[in-house]
Amino acid sequence: MVWREGSSDYTIGAIFLYENNITRQISPDGFNSNEQPLINAFGDVVWFGNDGNDYEIFFYDNITGNTTLLTDNDYDDISPQINNRRNIVWQGADDNDYEIFFTTVTTTPSPEPATLFLLGLGLIGFAGVIRKGGGNKKNLFCKRYDPEKRRKRSRRLH
Repeated sequence: MVWREGSSDYTIGAIFLYENNITRQISPDGFNSNEQPLINAFGDVVWFGNDGNDYEIFFYDNITGNTTLLTDNDYDDISPQINNRRNIVWQGADDNDYEIFFTTVTTTPSPEPATLFLLGLGLIGFAGVIRKGGGNKKNLFCKRYDPEKRRKRSRRLH
């Protein structure tokens, strides 16, 4: 759940997220957040707020837990929308006209410590198998084809 908390005239405000029984502010200090934020099905949040000069678009990435200022220009950027594919669209205005802007946010999650532990454990086990090798120093995975050995074996069978 996400909401804006602040004055009714929108001069002061902050964005909060409630997730996993924890409430935290996701808007940066010093930026007044206007209007209600929007959240997608994965917990990513988008909103616009005033940086003291004009309105900018903010994005909270639920994978990394970081808030990013998506726009930083001298024009008003307002009315952001977000979908479940992490596509974000908003309206921007300069002194001449209004335009529609679009971006897709991509994030590469960092591996969890448990994943790194399992990877390390697997590599240690793999190294142990190669090192032990059953006393045989030959390659464990590829047996060399020896046609002479094959002939000797087939003669014994006859």
